[in-house]
Amino acid sequence: MIAQIDHIIKTTLKDSPTGAAVAVIKNGEPLAVKGYGAANLEWDIPVSGDTVFLIGNLTMTFTAVGILKLAEDGKLDLQAPISYYLPEFPTSGHVVKLEDLLNHASGIQCYSLLPNWRSTAHVDMSTHQMMGAFAPHPFLFRPGSKNRYCDSNYFLLGMVIEKVTGTAYHTYMEKQFFAPLGMHHTGPFNPQIITPCRASGYNLTPKGLKNAPYFSYSQMYAATGLGSSINDLVIWDRALWQHQLLKPESMAALSIPRTMPDGNPAAYGYAWIATSYSEHPVICDTGIEFGFRSFFARFPEDDLSIILLSNLEETNVRGATLDIARQVLDLPVIHRRPFMPNRESIRRCLGSYDIDGATVTMKLTPDNQIELTAGRSLRLMPMSAHSFYDADDPDVTVSFAAEIDGVYTQIRISAPLVPSYIGYRVKPTKAGRTLKSVARDDVLPLIHVM
Repeated sequence: MIAQIDHIIKTTLKDSPTGAAVAVIKNGEPLAVKGYGAANLEWDIPVSGDTVFLIGNLTMTFTAVGILKLAEDGKLDLQAPISYYLPEFPTSGHVVKLEDLLNHASGIQCYSLLPNWRSTAHVDMSTHQMMGAFAPHPFLFRPGSKNRYCDSNYFLLGMVIEKVTGTAYHTYMEKQFFAPLGMHHTGPFNPQIITPCRASGYNLTPKGLKNAPYFSYSQMYAATGLGSSINDLVIWDRALWQHQLLKPESMAALSIPRTMPDGNPAAYGYAWIATSYSEHPVICDTGIEFGFRSFFARFPEDDLSIILLSNLEETNVRGATLDIARQVLDLPVIHRRPFMPNRESIRRCLGSYDIDGATVTMKLTPDNQIELTAGRSLRLMPMSAHSFYDADDPDVTVSFAAEIDGVYTQIRISAPLVPSYIGYRVKPTKAGRTLKSVARDDVLPLIHVM
């Protein structure tokens, strides 16, 4: 099994000198806990079990546990409105319950999707200054009626933890969970703090690798700001699923989505995405921030956890996680039937599309390869005249529809463990029609998936 995992990780890294760490835990026991590549390229420091990676949105799964523990202790009520704990937050007449924040059903604008946020993410801000940056924006929908992944929800939950406990978010998490469990390499991933064993983050550009941009922990906080090591996450995994942290009913709330007003299940439990793969139930979450990428998948009926961390933002951690799951669970390998479309069929698909504010572009490279740029560049192989798959990750498919004036105007990107993404051509057609994106309400930002 170790040899197969080694092959998967090395294939995923594609000869990049950057690093990764993986843990595979089956029936409560580690099958593999291993580091690969470099934690820091300048010093050629290898990744170890204690290397600290920024875990990004996986932070939310920790914050959710913190909130549920306070609810178990009778210190807060998940059905209470946020205005009870944070009266300074403007709700515009809406009732936003803590539970709405937990399962991404608040309707609050996500601060990390605001225009130009990433270019100002280096600025230190207080929690109330950050709240003031997204609070004035109109609600996207009535709280509790829909799902929409939102960093702002968990930023506010961090503030609720501070209000209820009278201590800093990271101090509460350290004293309540990390220190008692012996998780000595988990805490704020703050560039201003000396952090032993911290990895450096990198981005892959057309000109090669570069250091990831500087960011302020103050803007990431309880939503995306924690760092951890693969050894610590193995400890956390064991404590979480063996009910050392929360009661069984609280654990069920983490992973079982509630029913939405339309009768359909929500896309999320509390922080975790609830889905399935090859008829195996899965709860999972992913993180991508400033040179780092992470994925945590739990197959509850198989008692299997797979955790993957990388210090290269463009690493396909989701695909590698599923490759490992197929090996461990002996699941069938995806095979695609080749198809040879004519050049005119491909031309109808080419162009730029808008998906929830993110632009994805389908183009032909100088050597006539079909490429889709969406967070990372995908090399596509045809399955039909209007559908394709990722040559490096055949689970990912891209299809086109709604032909107008000789070009397709709709794109759908589908991948396991996440909802599909639907977008529309951003440039006018020959007839002059301007096609606008219709955003899905239950999706992660596209960059978190591709």
